[in-house]
Amino acid sequence: MGATNSCTCSETKYRFKDFIVSVYPDNIHGGPDEDALAKLNSYIASNPERIPRVCRKIGKLLLIHLESKKEKKVMVSVLMLRSLIEHAARVVDFVPHSVDICALLLSTSVSRYHIGAADVLSTLCYRLSTQPNTDSARRLIADNKDRLVPQLLQMTSDHIESRKCANTVQTRYAAILALGNIANCIHTALAGNAAVIMQAMIVNLILVLRKRAQKPLSDASVHLLAKRHDGGADVTSVASPIVKLPAETEEQDVVYALACSHGIGATAACTTAAGVEGLLNRVTALLEAQNGWGIPHVPSLVFRDIVSAMQRRPQQLGFLVYQCLCDVGQRTSDPSVRIGVLRSLQACVDVLPMTGGRPAVVLDHIVSIMQLPMAGSTADGAAAVNEDGVESARLEKETHDAVVMLTSRLLRSTHLRHNASQLQRILVSLWHLLEAAQSSGTPHPTLALRLLVVAAPYLRSVPLVGRRDIRVTDGLECYLNGSGDDVQRHLASRVLTGILAGIPAPKHIAVEGGGGNKASVAEVTDAFSATPSPPTATETLFTDEEDVAFAQEWVKRMSKETEGVTPLTVVSVANVLCALMAGYGVSGLPFTLMFLWTLQQRCVRVEPASAAARQDDTASASTAAMTTMSVSRAATSPLTRAWLHMIAALLVCCGRVYAIPKLQAYGQEILEKRAAAGHLASCFEPALRVSGHAAGVYTVSGLRYHASEKSRPLATDFTEAPVSKLPSFSYVTNIIVDADWADVAIVFGASDEENLHMVIEEVCFQPDSEVSVSLASAIAARSSSMPAADATTQRSLHFSLSVQDEAKVSTLRSLRISVADSSILRAQDSRGAVPLSAAAISTAKKVQEIAEHYNVSAATQVLPPETTAALPPLPMLPLHRDDEDTSGGMSESSELAPEVWGKAKSPPLYVARFTVDSRSRSGAGTESAALVNPLNMDVGIQASRKGQTALSIRALPAARYVSMV
Repeated sequence: MGATNSCTCSETKYRFKDFIVSVYPDNIHGGPDEDALAKLNSYIASNPERIPRVCRKIGKLLLIHLESKKEKKVMVSVLMLRSLIEHAARVVDFVPHSVDICALLLSTSVSRYHIGAADVLSTLCYRLSTQPNTDSARRLIADNKDRLVPQLLQMTSDHIESRKCANTVQTRYAAILALGNIANCIHTALAGNAAVIMQAMIVNLILVLRKRAQKPLSDASVHLLAKRHDGGADVTSVASPIVKLPAETEEQDVVYALACSHGIGATAACTTAAGVEGLLNRVTALLEAQNGWGIPHVPSLVFRDIVSAMQRRPQQLGFLVYQCLCDVGQRTSDPSVRIGVLRSLQACVDVLPMTGGRPAVVLDHIVSIMQLPMAGSTADGAAAVNEDGVESARLEKETHDAVVMLTSRLLRSTHLRHNASQLQRILVSLWHLLEAAQSSGTPHPTLALRLLVVAAPYLRSVPLVGRRDIRVTDGLECYLNGSGDDVQRHLASRVLTGILAGIPAPKHIAVEGGGGNKASVAEVTDAFSATPSPPTATETLFTDEEDVAFAQEWVKRMSKETEGVTPLTVVSVANVLCALMAGYGVSGLPFTLMFLWTLQQRCVRVEPASAAARQDDTASASTAAMTTMSVSRAATSPLTRAWLHMIAALLVCCGRVYAIPKLQAYGQEILEKRAAAGHLASCFEPALRVSGHAAGVYTVSGLRYHASEKSRPLATDFTEAPVSKLPSFSYVTNIIVDADWADVAIVFGASDEENLHMVIEEVCFQPDSEVSVSLASAIAARSSSMPAADATTQRSLHFSLSVQDEAKVSTLRSLRISVADSSILRAQDSRGAVPLSAAAISTAKKVQEIAEHYNVSAATQVLPPETTAALPPLPMLPLHRDDEDTSGGMSESSELAPEVWGKAKSPPLYVARFTVDSRSRSGAGTESAALVNPLNMDVGIQASRKGQTALSIRALPAARYVSMV
């Protein structure tokens, strides 16, 4: 019994040694025993107090294998230790022995041992940085950093110019990963080594991305680089770092760059506050010495990591990085450095909150960069290339692209922070840049227009009263109506679509494009129509009716042009019409129908009804077969065919915007019939596609040109076969009537829905329809009825709190006020004249005396609405007619008698919220999937206009305003 008990105790005491020994392979070429390793991990999880003894045993075996030069078994020991650290609940007890083992391995000359030691250190420091109460273990690593860091730094420069040897690349990667995790673990204890570590990280990043610049990264890799980039350990990964690089070359470069990026941010966090300026100076000097400013992704990764690390400090020193970058950009004459600075600022804008006056610093730098000349690069051999203009053209293009991208991100970040004053300042500055481009040519007009393209959606977040200094359409007129550059005309039209229906970038949702040219029209158009709904917005986006009128007049003018019209021009017109639908709401439906009908009549040159092809006026939306017009002509021109193609595409767009699925399907079938007959315009793609963000469906019609036909003028010679399948607008009217919308009937001025069909044809499909539904005509008529002095005053009057009419001040002394106070009985009349003292000179003093007279203070209880509704109304100062509110809302005259006060009504609002619920009465709403209308966004059209309560067909839609407030 005694012997048996002794044997049992011996096995219980020393059984972990058997677990360790059993992990080693039986032969020299075998790997570790996975089952035995799993048992060892389980044993450590159940007996954490045995961790020091297990580590000592592993260390002894490793030393034996080192002396006998058994590399396989040495690496098994390293793998065993790493596995235990990775799976243990607490890793503090691993630190002393692991540091000794890693220091021993790093002192050897075998690269496999170096990689294994770096792997163990990476895993150990990572686990320590993610666990609480590990200060003592971190101090122990900090005390031993001189045994580890110099050897790891030596590994980072091992055959650094070589990219072909996989072993040397793996060695450098393992060292970079280990240094980054050590820095993230011990923080300021590494401050003395921060400069040399930072230099090693940046040099390795430059080398890997410089080699990759010869073969640029794919879009997927760039997206992965941006997605997984955590700004210098700002986000902790779920899994432990993996030291083995991927086999695929491009993915390997991305992972390598991410490791360098992580190390740069972690090392920057180790720098003391006093050493930040010196760190930034060393980094900028190193980038200049290594020609790293012009390498794609290098400056942005470096400074994004640094600014993230600085911003996480209690002092939030991230803005120092902005100032350093702007200083570098101002004092350099090398355009490649300026490009690198702009790209760095792009990355930093996303990290640092754009609050206070920070956007002004970036904006001033953007403006100064745009005014600098495009000098040649100082790189060797660049002067010879510049003789042909190739290099200078490339630098100019990259500079312009960087400026546009930086401006876009600056606007987005400022908008997200609700920094309204700075956002408006940026918009005004960009508008002044367009004015300067028109007068002096600096900056280039194309660049100024590109900047306004990204800024236009943000203009809609500015209330109309704040836009008096931003008259964008005045500056766009020379580009839209001129006969100059077709590209500038297209850019100007994109600005116009943005101020009509653009949505700021944070509201965008990615939309996948169609299946390409090989996909059928139906498949791609279905994908085009299945647009995800935008997120709910809490802000209001405004569209000025003067911009709407300008856009309507422009599309009418362009449709009448016969010379210089290109496929790009037709696409621009289609996009502006799409934005008009989305931005103006259902009030724009009459103009859309009128424009499409008039353009088709002009294209096919139909005579009055007797000579035109007969239409089926009895068709209804419930009819199974779609009805089209068939026109027999000998030939048609490429220009006419392009306009007819646009009309069919816009029917699809109209059905999508106004949430009328049958109209959308009708337009799609027209396109399919023409595609089958070969009657589509050859300059356009047969399918409607939208790529990019979901907000694009509100400003992009889906009509796309072939790149080879982009700027080729469309001929007016009748050289092509006629288009035989044309939309029947009588049938379109039936579809709209069957949609059963009360709002549509009100817009068209129909007394009831039964005669809506007749009213639509009377309003839209007559020779004089253009005058009936033109917003510009209504605005002109309204302005003509107003005295010229009043109109000038309304246009030039700026908002001010100062008293414009001194005569009105005297009326304050006889002001009669009604006060509802819970301390006064209901039967008591609290009204009366307030005797103001002579000392009551200022408004604040007058208000104070009135409040004291009626015993009103901040603590006064406010009566509930049902109580105050029974009280007589508060008397108001009589207002002169010229002083009525013109800020976009409807003002009531204060001279109304009390007996008629309740009868005064403001004009009804057209709330453009066309959801499936509001259309549940119609068959169109029940036969198709739920379609989301862009007007579900909080979009409002507010304008300066007089109050009107009647709706005239001939004054439509200028007599209404749409509000979503």
